[in-house]
Amino acid sequence: MLELNMLGSSRLASFALVACVSVAAAAQEATILKDLARAELALTERRAEDAALAVADATRRVRAMPESDIRAELEQRVLALRDKADPVGKSCDAACTEAATALLHAALAYEDRGWLRSAKALLLRAAAIAPTVVSEALQRVRERQGQAAAATSDASHMAWLGDGEVVDGPSPWLVTAAGVTPAAPTSREPVGIYLAAHRVRSHRIRIDGEVTPSMDYGRGFVFAYRHSQDFHLALVKPSGSRQFARILRAGNGTYTTLAEDWLPSLPAPVVGATPPDASTPAPTQSLHLAVDGAAIEFRIGTVTLKATATEPLPDGFLGLQVEHTGKDGTAPRFTGLAFEAEMRR
Repeated sequence: MLELNMLGSSRLASFALVACVSVAAAAQEATILKDLARAELALTERRAEDAALAVADATRRVRAMPESDIRAELEQRVLALRDKADPVGKSCDAACTEAATALLHAALAYEDRGWLRSAKALLLRAAAIAPTVVSEALQRVRERQGQAAAATSDASHMAWLGDGEVVDGPSPWLVTAAGVTPAAPTSREPVGIYLAAHRVRSHRIRIDGEVTPSMDYGRGFVFAYRHSQDFHLALVKPSGSRQFARILRAGNGTYTTLAEDWLPSLPAPVVGATPPDASTPAPTQSLHLAVDGAAIEFRIGTVTLKATATEPLPDGFLGLQVEHTGKDGTAPRFTGLAFEAEMRR
């Protein structure tokens, strides 16, 4: 059985902290504790900037947690360690809050005019540096966008992804009429997800497209996405010199495999063959996802995977995902994308 683990699936939290929290909260907690352990190790080894960066990661994750006793306890530990690791952190906080507040005021002016896309773009920039300052406004603008969205017969990826957003991993992704080019994941941010702007009903979904094959990164389609601990994924990923495909259920910090299969081996390069010039089109791999009720079908070239959802698929967002595999390279590019689904009003 092939093994595939999500970042943060390891449980390092103490029993005292885990006893009264959900599995999703425990996964958040475990990741924060990992960040703190990295920071403490870096301090011991006199790697001051590495310690400060690890504390910054922990700070960002803590601030994204809902209010709870667990968050309060973790926040105290993070702040105590930051005082040692990052002596200028407080002044940075003040600067970030000031900048986010200025962006918030500009976004509110756009929202008053009904320019929701412009307002959301500013709020997302502000959320990247001070999420608590704009969380209420961002939620409100997203809700207004959802209420204003009308069902569309336009299946082009620009109609679906043009106003989308990065929800995990490196940014920015480049969305143009020609296709979607993701920012290459890294060992620090190994998973990159880009979501469409509209939530859809998951009883019937179609996604088609082509992607440049990659022996460095996994790539595929996200569907029924509710949040970072609840979504489904149809993925192609390299393993050694071969590639495999999977239909996965992501939840509670881990992937559950619903179906999997190896893909045919790529042809070996011909010795002495003339390399293609810049005018030669890059090879692509065709991908097709179909969801009908609980039935999920993922077709990659001539290989077809079929699975049955273990529970009713929730309404959620559609999107694209790329995954780091331990090697850095050129991220795969998605082209010829088409989406078909019923938008949730």
